[in-house]
Amino acid sequence: PLWSRGLGDVYKRQDQLQAQAIALGFHKLGIASVDQADWAQSQQQHLRTWLGQGYQADMAWMSDERRQRVRDLLPGVRSVICLAVNYYSPESRPQGPEYARISRYGWGRDYHRLLHKKLKKLGLWLEAQVPGCRTRWYADTGPIQDKVWAQQAGLGWIAKNGNLITRDYGSWVFLGEILTDLAFEPDPVHTAHCGSCSRCLEACPTGAIAAPHVVDANRCIAYHTIENRAATLPTAIAAQLQGWVAGCDICQDCCPWNQRFAQPTDEPGFAPFPWNIGPTLATTIWLTAVVSRWVVDFLTRIPKQVNPFNDLDPLVSDLVNLGVGLTVPLLAILLIGLMARNFIGRFLLDFGERTLQRIPFAGSVYKTLKQLLETLLKDSSSKFRGVVLVEYPRPGIWAIGFVTGQVDASIQAAVDGPLLSVFVPTTPNPTTGWYAVVPEAEAITLNLSVEDAFKILISGGIVTPNLLLPEEPVVTPELLPSVGGGSEG
Repeated sequence: PLWSRGLGDVYKRQDQLQAQAIALGFHKLGIASVDQADWAQSQQQHLRTWLGQGYQADMAWMSDERRQRVRDLLPGVRSVICLAVNYYSPESRPQGPEYARISRYGWGRDYHRLLHKKLKKLGLWLEAQVPGCRTRWYADTGPIQDKVWAQQAGLGWIAKNGNLITRDYGSWVFLGEILTDLAFEPDPVHTAHCGSCSRCLEACPTGAIAAPHVVDANRCIAYHTIENRAATLPTAIAAQLQGWVAGCDICQDCCPWNQRFAQPTDEPGFAPFPWNIGPTLATTIWLTAVVSRWVVDFLTRIPKQVNPFNDLDPLVSDLVNLGVGLTVPLLAILLIGLMARNFIGRFLLDFGERTLQRIPFAGSVYKTLKQLLETLLKDSSSKFRGVVLVEYPRPGIWAIGFVTGQVDASIQAAVDGPLLSVFVPTTPNPTTGWYAVVPEAEAITLNLSVEDAFKILISGGIVTPNLLLPEEPVVTPELLPSVGGGSEG
């Protein structure tokens, strides 16, 4: 063994432990003494106050009593070995409402698995050096206040946004702990260095940082996009998501310590997958809907002799068909996700994407449907509200347009009669076009769905609906020489 007992049962040879941790890929290590943790009383009171205010939202596991009694996790525990791994990647997210935002911690591989492997190796190594000692490790998976212990172990300090800031890497670190019954020499407690800075409090769009060092999960975007299992998000949160779909980095991006001291990680497992940096969810949602519809349609056409749902009540049968129809594409998406985690799978996915985009018509439809869904998935104030005919680009030429809403009040005030804001797309690629302000009296409302209208535009007029009649038009032209998408014909 590297150590021998002595000096009051305190193990002094911690340089070997530090070296082994660095060799396994950890970037920081510090040790806190359980025996000397007089500060624990104040931290426990802080946690109890936070829980009493309901700031944990639906995260019931935060109330686990063991979180306040570390000795319940490992009887006889003397030290908490705290470790940190830098995960920062400097890539910038693409800008635009069509891109979903994922927190940097989710760009690469699952950090739980990576940290667990490293912690397990270090724990087993320690047990091999000191036969008979006991260890237990966690990486955001157990009832332990990881940031509290990390500050006690000298890794950094708990910032006003609730994250742990380190001098070397900012707050872009994952934390892990190894509990042991060995009594190491503890490191000095880290002091706080946020000072009078309040950038994180001011930057949070939902006001989730109720006070310095107090985060209300009920108003936190990260909580609602990761932990919240409700069918719908609160209106106040949904209106402020700003494109975040998994986590949120707003309070970290604005932190001066992160802006100055963040440095790229050398851990290969945290290298970001390209599709996680700036993903568009519109295509995935569209494919899910199309495949679901196809599966449901297929199941309802299975011959009754071999249909296992044939003898069920019709309503139950429809529900079963719908459930299976939704499960199949979700499993397909899961399979795609598993493929994306290995080289061969990523190659096949990239090859399929490139092949699809090289097919002239299919590539155009692919891009068009993404653009359409990106528009439809925005908040209700920006959805297409109907399909109209407008005279464009000159009198006598009629084009299909999409009503996006009412115009600004300042513009409306200058004109008699209501105005409409209309998007007039081009054909056969309706992802481009013109926005126009049109008097409502001069627009003809069509009894036509947005989907059918886009079919007409994408096909260049080859595909038409069965019925294309105006609903009580204010102006009925005697002749419609051309019905197009913003182009003469």
